[in-house]
Amino acid sequence: MTSPVSLTRGFLLATHSFPVPGSTTWHERHHDVHELLWTASGTATLTAEGKVWTVPPSLCVWIPAGTVHSVSTTGPADVKATYVATTSPSTSPVADSTTGVWMTAPLRTMLAYNDESDMTSEARLRLQTVILDLLEPVPHHSFDIPLPRSDDLLAVARAVLRNPADRRRTDQWAHEHCLHPRALSRRFAAETGHTFTQWRILARMHLAVQRLIGGGTVVSVSRRLGYRSPSTFIDHFRSFTGQSPTQYLRSVQKP
Repeated sequence: MTSPVSLTRGFLLATHSFPVPGSTTWHERHHDVHELLWTASGTATLTAEGKVWTVPPSLCVWIPAGTVHSVSTTGPADVKATYVATTSPSTSPVADSTTGVWMTAPLRTMLAYNDESDMTSEARLRLQTVILDLLEPVPHHSFDIPLPRSDDLLAVARAVLRNPADRRRTDQWAHEHCLHPRALSRRFAAETGHTFTQWRILARMHLAVQRLIGGGTVVSVSRRLGYRSPSTFIDHFRSFTGQSPTQYLRSVQKP
């Protein structure tokens, strides 16, 4: 589905706000302009180009024009979409594919100022040019999970995402989906770049970010994700984000 977006003639970008009180889904669509997806509060989940992305307040995601994508939330969130023109040399793509971008304090402040403040057309255009200069791709530090391509492995992946606390072994997952355990492991690694065990940890961390930002405690989130020990959960979270859960929450909750 094509979702048309109109930008004021002569300007480079515009931000639309989508505050939601709870679980919400925007089904598959694509735009004829680039999009920067971010949140002012809460988290969003983006599915695009065979990956699932968690979009917390510390991260935004660049979605090139024409990319089919869907967005959802599992709780209250203020979702923002900054649409970027494709017709100006100043708006050359940040990346040719969907890519994570750090949401720094200066970037957040300037996006808000562009959205809320009165200024001359010349001043607004200068501000928008600076905003685009601040978009720094960070593809190796983004909260994305590669999805398998084949239908049978995709069914396994979606089952894990629905219930990350499921502690079944690889052979049990394989049996349920009529696969040989070695075939499941080999094909999962080939299609996602991760072993099945590694991918399950990534899936848990993807959901951990959402639930921690949603107000869950370290102990409650670790239990809901199937960890017997909060210390193991903290170790996995630190490996994933470079911070402990407490440090991460402190960083994303800065004004």
